[in-house]
Amino acid sequence: MGNSGKRRRVAGLRRPAPRGWRRAVAMFSWDGWLKVTALLTSLATVAALWFTAEALHTTRGQVGLTEQGQYTDRFGKAVEQLGSDKPAIRMGGLYALERLARDSARDHATIVEVLSAYVRERAPRDNCRDPRPAADVQTALTVLGRRDAGRDQHARVDWRGACLAGAELSEAHLGQARLDGVNLRDAVLRGANLTGAQLRDADLTNAYLVDTDLRGADLHQTRMAGAFVGGRSPTGLVINPAAQLQVRTQSPPVVETRMVILKARPGDDSVWMDYWRQELPRSGDLNMDQTGISAGQQAQFAVMPGTVAPDWERCRLAQNWGIRVEFAELRPGSHLCARTREGRLAQIRVIDLPSSPKSAGAFVFAGLTWQRD
Repeated sequence: MGNSGKRRRVAGLRRPAPRGWRRAVAMFSWDGWLKVTALLTSLATVAALWFTAEALHTTRGQVGLTEQGQYTDRFGKAVEQLGSDKPAIRMGGLYALERLARDSARDHATIVEVLSAYVRERAPRDNCRDPRPAADVQTALTVLGRRDAGRDQHARVDWRGACLAGAELSEAHLGQARLDGVNLRDAVLRGANLTGAQLRDADLTNAYLVDTDLRGADLHQTRMAGAFVGGRSPTGLVINPAAQLQVRTQSPPVVETRMVILKARPGDDSVWMDYWRQELPRSGDLNMDQTGISAGQQAQFAVMPGTVAPDWERCRLAQNWGIRVEFAELRPGSHLCARTREGRLAQIRVIDLPSSPKSAGAFVFAGLTWQRD
């Protein structure tokens, strides 16, 4: 009985745990595990972000290659259109190149050079017979004139030796442009930027240069007889002292204003008058019949848009000249410009028309005539 008592466990006492077990328990109860877990989580997050960034970079590269391929295709198709024998297709190609230049800064400079070459090829100076450029050439001029010039890089507008007589280039960006030998007779360059442009041996006869910036432009041997340069005066011009610049700075004086009533006599279908006082023996230069007015002796009319009376500048730049105007095109308050074959200009303001019940069959207008320029 005594031996069995030695083997009996004493109540309340436990057998000591093995030493390895105690170490394991101590390791898992270590407070630093929270920091290790946070560190591993951060490393996993960084790794995920890195792989995501690499994937995005690869995707961007693929997208960039795809976009550049699309730009190349668009460029090729647009240039192909420029070679068409149909003006409408060529104009579509010009507008396509304009859109591409806006979308792709990389192709902008090349497009400027292509469009410049198109203008030179389609409008050579030795074939300068039309009063204004063809529709597709004017489209190319407009596209180049309104481009974002800040993206030109090394490219410059180059129209050397081109025929651009009568071109519309208002507000065009032509700084540093190569315009040597270009024909710009009667061109409208209102507010255009021509700073530093090369205009040697260019023809600017009768060009409209109001508010045109010509600072630093090279005008050696440039012909500017009759060029209108009202508004801000150009300064800093590089001009050959021997050049004769007969520039116009204001409109000619008004020599006559009068009220005119044209009415056919009973039984007559028409009536005429010597409006320009040319003392014509048998006929007049302004004729009226039952449906409209006609110009004689090579005089012409141009119906002017809007309700504001045209001044001499607008009449000089009018382009829709014709020898007849129907009363159906007019109403009281309408304005016309008139000119003789010698270039004298007049403004006509319609007061009443034969078609009006109050007119008693008379054409009534107020005329203003400027001195011959």
